[in-house]
Amino acid sequence: MSCAAAANDSARGDFQLLFDGCGDRWAMENHPEWFTVNRNGNSTLDVPPYVDYYRWVCPTRAPVREYLNGLIGEVAADDRIDGVHLDYIRHSDVILPRGLWDKYDLIQDVEHPEFDYCYCDVCRGTFEAEHGIDPMTLDDPPSNEAWVRFRWDSVTRLVTELTETVHSYDKPISAAVFPGPSLARRLVRQSWDEWPVDMLFPMLYNSFYLEDLEWIGAMTSEGVTAVTRSGATLRSGLYLPDLTPRQLAEAIRVSRNAGAAGVSTFEMNGLTDEHLAVIRAAL
Repeated sequence: MSCAAAANDSARGDFQLLFDGCGDRWAMENHPEWFTVNRNGNSTLDVPPYVDYYRWVCPTRAPVREYLNGLIGEVAADDRIDGVHLDYIRHSDVILPRGLWDKYDLIQDVEHPEFDYCYCDVCRGTFEAEHGIDPMTLDDPPSNEAWVRFRWDSVTRLVTELTETVHSYDKPISAAVFPGPSLARRLVRQSWDEWPVDMLFPMLYNSFYLEDLEWIGAMTSEGVTAVTRSGATLRSGLYLPDLTPRQLAEAIRVSRNAGAAGVSTFEMNGLTDEHLAVIRAAL
C-alpha cells in the first residue's frame, strides 16, 4: 500500500486527505520487515519494481494495518477534513497495462516472479495456516485460486478497516482503482467491487491499454454493475494528457451512457481551457 499527504482547497476552505499505498519514510527507516516481498525473495524496500518509489507495505501484517489506521484516524478526526481518498491501495502491478510494456522493455504475458507479490514470512505463514501449504512450494502459484484470493482479501481487509475508521467520524471515503474490476483483480490484486467505500474512481486510461474510447464505456459498465451490491457510486477516471477536448467530450458521453455517476480527470497539468469548456458544456 504506498505515502500520505494532506491537501486543501484554499478557495473553498475545506480539506481532504489523499492517502496512497506505498510505505512512508518512517516505515522505511523503522520497519523494513513491513515491505512486500516477491517470489524471488526480494523486498520492494531494497529492489523496487519498475520505478524507484514503488516500495509497498504488506496489508497482511497487523502492525501495518494498525499503523495506517492510526494515520487515517488522526486525520479523519480533524474537523477541517471533509473525507479521505485512497490511492495505490493494492499490490504492485504483477502485469502492467499493455501500452507500457515497451516503455519498460517487458513482455508480461505471464506472471513473472520478480513482479509477483507478496511472499513475505507473514503472508506465507498465514496462508499455510489457513490452507495447509506454503505458497512458495506451489507448482504454479499464479494458477492457485486460493493463493490469488488470499492476496485480494488482504487488500480488502485493509480497506474495510480504513473505511470503518473514516465512517466512525461520519465522513466519506473513496478510492482510485484500476479498470475492471476483472482487470484490476488480474493486474494488481484489487477486488474493489467488494470494498465498502462510498465512491470509486476507476482509472480508465484507455491509451495505456491500447484501447479506444468505447473501452471506457465497457469498463464503466462492468464497474457500475459490479458495485450494485455495495452501494458505492462510480465516477469514470479520464486521463487528460491523452484526450483532446473532442475526445474528452466523447469519453464523458460514453461514461454517462454506461451508468457512471460522473467523471473525474487525472493529471491536473493536462487541463486546458478547451478541456474546461467541454466539461462546462457537459455539466
